[in-house]
Amino acid sequence: MTTKSLLLIFVALIVVLRPCNAFRVYKKDPICEDVDACFASCEDFVDGITEYATWECCSNLMILNNNVKYNEDGVSRYCSCIEDFSSNHYYPPYLQSQIERLYSICNIHLSFPISERMDCSDPCNAFKVLEEDEICENVNACFEYCENFVDAIAGFPTPECCDNLMILNSNVKYKDDGVHGYCSCIEDFSTDHYHPPYSQSRIEQLNTFYRIYLRLPVSERMDCSKL
Repeated sequence: MTTKSLLLIFVALIVVLRPCNAFRVYKKDPICEDVDACFASCEDFVDGITEYATWECCSNLMILNNNVKYNEDGVSRYCSCIEDFSSNHYYPPYLQSQIERLYSICNIHLSFPISERMDCSDPCNAFKVLEEDEICENVNACFEYCENFVDAIAGFPTPECCDNLMILNSNVKYKDDGVHGYCSCIEDFSTDHYHPPYSQSRIEQLNTFYRIYLRLPVSERMDCSKL
């Protein structure tokens, strides 16, 4: 008998003697399978693609909501599975305002949180959104007044845009690593909701309109780590 034949017999014996281990497939958490099957019908609403939640979305949310109480650590596990679901494919960011609208549209009080970035490790913390960086809070409050101009929706920047840009520009120097921090937070702000792409020519016009030199870069896709 040749060496090749002996090797084939040896491999066959391994498969016959240990069939379970040979073909073992990783099984997904059944709760995550539940979320994958049901929450997909709501995603276009919570990420702002559609204006209204569908009947199917509301119906599936009620199913998920009912299932939470029948599973050990249900709140944390459903929270984690929604995060896993959101990270498994590309989609626009979830909007907190849309998530909150689900409660009234579907007339439901959810027993589990819906979020892409939440501390799901502890049921007590499951409804606490991760704290926002102080710089990012500053950007979120101020830069929205300029966005319609930099993405070319509005023809001219507003006085509020001017005032708030000056506030941001002044604050940069008072923060450790301020330029990098503000750069990153503007990028985060731009990805938190749908909007047309920022126009570089509009960004450059901000300096002309307001006769200021911006200490912070305005961009959606800049390597802030090199600043």
